[in-house]
Amino acid sequence: MWPVSPPRHTARETAEECVNGIKNADLRRKVIRALEDIETNNGTFKSYISQNLGHALSEESLQVSGVSKDDFIWLYTTQLAKRTRPARVIYDSIVQAAPNGLCCYCQYGKASTLDHFVPKAVVSALAIDPWNLVPACSDCNHEMLDEFSNQEERQFLHPYFIPAIGRWLYAEVVEGSPATLQFFANPDSALPDALRHRISNQHTELKLSGLYAIVSAQDLAEISNNVRRIYAAGGASAVQDHLREMSQDCFAADVNNRRGVLYEALANSPWYYGGGFNE
Repeated sequence: MWPVSPPRHTARETAEECVNGIKNADLRRKVIRALEDIETNNGTFKSYISQNLGHALSEESLQVSGVSKDDFIWLYTTQLAKRTRPARVIYDSIVQAAPNGLCCYCQYGKASTLDHFVPKAVVSALAIDPWNLVPACSDCNHEMLDEFSNQEERQFLHPYFIPAIGRWLYAEVVEGSPATLQFFANPDSALPDALRHRISNQHTELKLSGLYAIVSAQDLAEISNNVRRIYAAGGASAVQDHLREMSQDCFAADVNNRRGVLYEALANSPWYYGGGFNE
């Protein structure tokens, strides 16, 4: 749910690089003859996604004459994704576009692989289209597998086409020993209802609440000694001021920064900054 700069290579260029690694003369000819179809499908794909119609994409709506489903999957697996092939440079350039080198879905895991936004099993003709490939961590990629909703409100936001959605990630402190955080999506009420549902659904489907609660437990442990020192020197108000400052620093780069959300939640919890950190 974080925007990513679009690929520098076109669908046609990517297919041509794949062709450069093909030894089978018949398949080479088939892919070369299909270059215009591949280019046209890329335009159709981008048009659908930009108009929030991604859920309507299907195998039938994006066909390529002469190149089979198995051919496209083979091209991705043995040409675009394989390290020793000429097209791998395009694969790597897409991965490297990930903001801060992190997954565009969770902004926590390392972006080390490419996720097919529209799965190969749903529309095989998009298997090597760079605009259908987004940098992701292996966990998020595995979590989604071949799932693809045909309902608009359950369709994920495409990282290359995310509109201005503002702040959507929040958290609350769960009092206990030790303290924990409950993360949740709460998109701006000014956004269209369908978009708000998509944001909330994506947060749920990717299980971000559970992931962030786990990784934030380490954050809480790491700041505990510093919080105790600040409390000893200046009391609860000093701790609250410190946490607010920490959250503002994080939000300066990203309004949905996970650590910013964590520090904000702690600063909004009188129980925590009043001594709950000692529980």
